Amino acid sequence: MVEARLDSEILLSSGYGHHVHVWDLRRRRHLQALDLGEEYQIVLELRPAHDPSKAYGFACVVVCLKDLSASIWLWYREDDGKWAVRKVIDIRAESADADDLPPMLKDFGAVPPLVIDINLSLNDRFLYASCWGTGEMRQYDVSDPFNPRHIGSVHLGGMSVCGSASET
Repeated sequence: MVEARLDSEILLSSGYGHHVHVWDLRRRRHLQALDLGEEYQIVLELRPAHDPSKAYGFACVVVCLKDLSASIWLWYREDDGKWAVRKVIDIRAESADADDLPPMLKDFGAVPPLVIDINLSLNDRFLYASCWGTGEMRQYDVSDPFNPRHIGSVHLGGMSVCGSASET
């Protein structure tokens, strides 16, 4: 689906995927699909906690069709044994001059963060998010995974010269 390029028709019709699937690998069976909502497209990276006694991890969503934001979701096991997911980080698109943007983004007047990689530190304390679109690397304190705190960032490039991103 993305072999040659991102297809805008597939993207705008919510065709790139908006679920996190939970599997029992020993029994080779699908247990549960966690739906993030059709506007959240391209669930790309999953990072489980390194501590084997912790039943949680993070997933990144490359783009939200509603506002071009990216997001990071926490997947975790509830007390009843079922898996759940909730959005814990929003990374907003950065406004930009339409003349500096590729044709697909001109009407939006913004650069999407396009989180293409996340990494969790070995002690499960820090989460790093690589925003390919804006050229930003973000660091979060996730020692409380349900309440991450943005603690640092650096811009290393991006699609255009943009202002700084804000977070909700």
